[in-house]
Amino acid sequence: MRASSACTIASWHEETLTGEEGEPRLTQVSVRKLFKGEFEGESRLEYLMAYTRAGSAGFVGIEGCQGRLGGQPGSFLLQHAGVFSEVVAQAQPQDVLGTGTGDMRGLSGEGSFSLSHAAEYEFQLDYDLPWRRGEALDRPADIVLREGAMRVGPSLNGSWMAARRGRFGAGQLARKLRLWVQGAGRSEHGATHGSDEGRGPAGGRAQDG
Repeated sequence: MRASSACTIASWHEETLTGEEGEPRLTQVSVRKLFKGEFEGESRLEYLMAYTRAGSAGFVGIEGCQGRLGGQPGSFLLQHAGVFSEVVAQAQPQDVLGTGTGDMRGLSGEGSFSLSHAAEYEFQLDYDLPWRRGEALDRPADIVLREGAMRVGPSLNGSWMAARRGRFGAGQLARKLRLWVQGAGRSEHGATHGSDEGRGPAGGRAQDG
């Protein structure tokens, strides 16, 4: 999946650690950014920049992003490495695996941007979320339960309510979700109809494979 957002730099504070202006030097930069688009939110970014006498620079950094990605709330960290040359900065920040929270738990991906002195630039993130591929157990239990009500239809609403009341846990609900999906696939291939708690949306009887 790809998310595109318009990004603006809300603040930029740069401090020289070693060296002088016009000479090779090392600086530390604190940045606050705002995003609008498929990723909507804000970030805090810390850069280390190494300048040459010509004014170009190499940089590394860590960026903490918080907001909504594809409508789902959460946060994640990006690791930056790039170059600044001829008033253009370019980088392909990568997600730091294991740092996703909320609905972004399990997030992996890579971003890209090209920044000059424009007030706004485009940020793109190619990403993957395991739970969107149906790996429900990779998601927090509360998200599994909530999606159980919203996405699988009335055939599992009773199971979801039972889970919310503590009668069984997220693992058992995930198994019911798997049975329901299997039933949907079998019904599309002419499976016989019957009555069962694990019935798919078209009435196909689900069986545990």
